[in-house]
Amino acid sequence: MCYRLKYYRDWYRMRYHVGFMGRASKVLEAARKNPSGVSFADLRALVEAAGWALKRTRGSHRIFSRPGTIEIVNLQEDGKSAKSYQVRQVLDLIDKYKIEIP
Repeated sequence: MCYRLKYYRDWYRMRYHVGFMGRASKVLEAARKNPSGVSFADLRALVEAAGWALKRTRGSHRIFSRPGTIEIVNLQEDGKSAKSYQVRQVLDLIDKYKIEIP
């Protein structure tokens, strides 16, 4: 897939929250209960629903940034699941900045 097409698809999903906005709070609660049981796709969608935007991709690393926060979010796939320490980092940032998830 062309990089620009992939970037546009990701931008469109982030901008219009296609297919995710109804379940963002459910994924957030599931992540709080069991950080090791979150899929990478759900974590990435949760990060985007919380307002972080994909800044760049280098290899398997996806770097997200958000206006008004100092920290960046670095996500890596571990098969189909997300790494549990990265899930905990995202949850800590959501709590630290008191981000509302719809």
